[in-house]
Amino acid sequence: MARIRTPLPILTLVFALLAIVPAAASASPFSHMRGHIGFGYTKLFATIGVVDPEADPPEEIKAPGGSMEVAAGLDVPIDTRLRAGIEAGIDLLGSTATERGTLLGELDYSVFELLGLVHYAPSWGGPLSRISLGPGMFKARADLSSSGAAAFEDLPVREWAPGVAGSVTLMSRKETKVSAGLEVGGRYLFMNSPGDDWVIFNARVVIHY
Repeated sequence: MARIRTPLPILTLVFALLAIVPAAASASPFSHMRGHIGFGYTKLFATIGVVDPEADPPEEIKAPGGSMEVAAGLDVPIDTRLRAGIEAGIDLLGSTATERGTLLGELDYSVFELLGLVHYAPSWGGPLSRISLGPGMFKARADLSSSGAAAFEDLPVREWAPGVAGSVTLMSRKETKVSAGLEVGGRYLFMNSPGDDWVIFNARVVIHY
């Protein structure tokens, strides 16, 4: 089956637009629009692939150890403590290897995500400055590299899946043009195959501007 990749120029354009729109909106009705960019670590928690009833012990494809992610978004105020916006991100989740007989296959995992988020600024004190939650669409991929691809044809994943995302941000509450903080969150992807849902954890440095 041919691979369908998200073109790099399109992804570059999406991130560029999300980065420059807040600055360009300073004299428009969206003058209170804010943007953010994040970069950090991401980890997939899932049991991937199939269980081979003829294998002893049964075959189980484990998720990779994790790698990096990058995301960018923008939001507008809808209330004193509420903001709403969108976010686009790429999670490079790492690779894992599996053997079948004398053949070795490697699966490279990644997710492209488009999120609609509501952000809440808690009224209590402390470093917890933002709680975010919302739905999203996720392009989940597990691309196969193997000299004997036919032996692993049941393992690759290429599907759009609905899901939910949530995070908390630790950051100074002082009003400044640019602020840096730490964001910790997760995503839950509802995959087509029952029992194969993906859970993604991420921790990243985020810049709000």
